[in-house]
Amino acid sequence: MAKLRPTENIQGYGNTFPEHGKGSEDSNGDYSEEHGYKICFWLQFLCSLEAFVGVVFASICGALIFSKVLRIQSLAPVLFSDPIIVRYGRGVQKAFRQDLPPGKIPCPVLSFRIANVYSDRQGGELIDAKIQLKAIFTSRSECDDFDSEESSDSEHMVMDENPNNCEGDDDDDQLTVALSGEASVRIEEDPGSNFDVQRTFSKIEVDAHENPFFKRIWTVNHILDQNSPLVVPHVRRRILENEGYWPPYLNDAESVRASVQFSQIFVNVSAISIVSANEVYAQHMYHYFDMNVGFDFAPVLTRSSKHRLQIRYDMLGDVVVQKGGGNESFLSDDEEEAENGVLRNFSGHLQVLKVVDE
Repeated sequence: MAKLRPTENIQGYGNTFPEHGKGSEDSNGDYSEEHGYKICFWLQFLCSLEAFVGVVFASICGALIFSKVLRIQSLAPVLFSDPIIVRYGRGVQKAFRQDLPPGKIPCPVLSFRIANVYSDRQGGELIDAKIQLKAIFTSRSECDDFDSEESSDSEHMVMDENPNNCEGDDDDDQLTVALSGEASVRIEEDPGSNFDVQRTFSKIEVDAHENPFFKRIWTVNHILDQNSPLVVPHVRRRILENEGYWPPYLNDAESVRASVQFSQIFVNVSAISIVSANEVYAQHMYHYFDMNVGFDFAPVLTRSSKHRLQIRYDMLGDVVVQKGGGNESFLSDDEEEAENGVLRNFSGHLQVLKVVDE
């Protein structure tokens, strides 16, 4: 029997066995080493590209999901009240039960409150909660809205109403001492332009800037005295002259509003969540038109059927007339709503005005 050489074809299979690893040079479509190598290279390239794209896609999706989850976990579960209130006169004296000398009036108190959304959950408390307030003052050229014009007119109105007005006391020693403790930062956005765009940031001191165990409601108070950056300089000088008490000729809602001047108040809350054991943060911005003078916050704590304290979150921004009266008028578009007790505050939100027994 004749032996087949490696280069010969085997009948019935149509294959060619190359000798010593060399491909055949036929042009009849049989296997060739060069043609087979090209097919393997592109196949391997496509598989590698597919694997690379899959790994990159999975990594991007994982990073996005992780960042979103981390972002959600870093948000503090708190709600801020829509308005900020200013109590003055008898409202401050009755709210804080202050004993004052005869003829003396306490300084107004600016307040807002925040609520813990997870107050009804086990372990929903916030540990070592801290709050920081910054007052933002903008230049006159930047403020074109009504609040800047109102603030400018208000300062002149307060100075004109002063029976002992003296505009030449800018270098008063006591005022210099009172203002020396302020920590303010001034930022000029574009010094080379023709627009005078400046922002001044001042720290606002509050009665309690820490809450070791924030469970339900936290009311933050700031006294509008001679050390407050929110009070216009002329009124601060009069407070110093009055031994730290509010001037009697400014003891009405319109004068109190005219004595307070700012563009925005930035609030930052930081705490540690018991659930995630991570630091959480929350921020809020109050504007000048969010301020309601002569009002107090409505109670929001109620008892459930199981005798547990609950928070009425829908009433977090509701206000009532302060004890002693003297509130400013709300802006209402509908007289019928005003008669029924539903009034609209300066920020445009509906508030419920309840009757308070004096």
